[in-house]
Amino acid sequence: QDFPDYEIEASCIQDIVDTKKLEKKISLKCYDTIVLPIHMNDDIKFLKSIKNKEKIRLFLIDNNIKEAVKFMHQLYSPKKI
Repeated sequence: QDFPDYEIEASCIQDIVDTKKLEKKISLKCYDTIVLPIHMNDDIKFLKSIKNKEKIRLFLIDNNIKEAVKFMHQLYSPKKI
């Protein structure tokens, strides 16, 4: 409330590594985005299971950034019917 122009992020150091922890953070309704630890990028099952993908921020460290962006786009794009 004191800083309405700022977005509030749940930091990756909070170690949000499972659905239970993620849902708890989302339920607080005080974070605009939630930053997952970088090693969670490899947990494809977990990433696909996230319901509120618009709340998630991922770190990308990759030698082939073009492929990484393509993968993230596929993961987070709505399925076409």
